[in-house]
Amino acid sequence: MERELAAALELILSDLETHGGVQPDLRDEPWRDDPHTASAFLYAADGSGQGVSVDLGQPTVTQLVTLAAQVQEWAIEALWSLGRATNWPPCPEHPVSHPLTAVVRTGRAIRSGSVQPSPPRSARSARSAADPPGLAFGVNRCLRRLVVAL
Repeated sequence: MERELAAALELILSDLETHGGVQPDLRDEPWRDDPHTASAFLYAADGSGQGVSVDLGQPTVTQLVTLAAQVQEWAIEALWSLGRATNWPPCPEHPVSHPLTAVVRTGRAIRSGSVQPSPPRSARSARSAADPPGLAFGVNRCLRRLVVAL
């Protein structure tokens, strides 16, 4: 498997495993006939599969966000076929209403949900013990870190 695709998938599949998703059967089956693209297939337990791909040479953060959206689409379908909730990954602030999605913010790949206004500066000085780890407190109450080391 192409190194850039493998590296991005490793991070994203780790996120999938950690946050209650399902794990795919990842197969190095290129399906895009483009020398500037790396591709593979994700298969669910029911045998259904979906191709995922990244454009080679793009910034890592762009590859992560693009691939995360494709893996999320696969995960939602796989969860649905298992009769499980399809809001993966669940928003820590609204765990039953919507999933987070991958976006680029200030050069970093993060999971984002609904945007809420930043709290006053005095409220930003201390995090609540109830705040889930990884929240970008004071920027968006529904942000969760996807990748730190880019």
